[in-house]
Amino acid sequence: MKRAVIELSGITKCYGQGLTQVTAIANVTTTLYAGEVVALLGPSGSGKSTLLMIAGLLESPTQGTVTINGLSASGPDAAIGNVRDFRRKNIGFVFQKPNLIPFLTAQENIRLAMEINDVPAPQQARTLADLLSWLEIEHRANNYPGQLSGGEQQRVAIARALANHPPLLLADEPTAALDSKRGRQVVSLFHNIAHERDTAVVLVTHDHRCLDLVDRILEMEDGQLVERPMNSVITHDKRN
Repeated sequence: MKRAVIELSGITKCYGQGLTQVTAIANVTTTLYAGEVVALLGPSGSGKSTLLMIAGLLESPTQGTVTINGLSASGPDAAIGNVRDFRRKNIGFVFQKPNLIPFLTAQENIRLAMEINDVPAPQQARTLADLLSWLEIEHRANNYPGQLSGGEQQRVAIARALANHPPLLLADEPTAALDSKRGRQVVSLFHNIAHERDTAVVLVTHDHRCLDLVDRILEMEDGQLVERPMNSVITHDKRN
């Protein structure tokens, strides 16, 4: 039986008031499960990033509820305590730009995420060694971001996002700055993260060339969320 990691129910997000009010997302409901990669597609301005921000507890919905690992994470009935602490321990973020701290080495950037969560030093060392090996960047552990390629920087950013073993990983256009080969390598990593580490991964992307590596495809259209059949999207993209 699949384990639900995050459930979005009736999510609506409005900006502004009165005549200037804009509805970015309207009554979105979906469930994301452990061990799957979900691609979130849609044109610019369709609400993808807004939905990701709400799922990551960086914004609150105007209406609706967010439930993570069975705990209400939004609204007056929220049961997660301090939102910032909960987010650090349960949600990993990867963005288009790696946003690494330039004066820290690769391993120091990864360690920082664990230090903020007061992870004991022996556990930090084990996790760091595991991630560096798994992502094949152990030979770059003592290099600074400026000494790394774009793909290597993104791997360090992914390692940092995974450092606290979050059940949910949210990636917003992580391949946009990479060429097709490196972009596919990064999406392949997300596939492995989901399937090998039992993580729910949401990947916002415009790159249809990597959709064969995901498990489900959701598409935002004018603030509405629609599930697309895998074969139809991939086949259509190959024809074009």
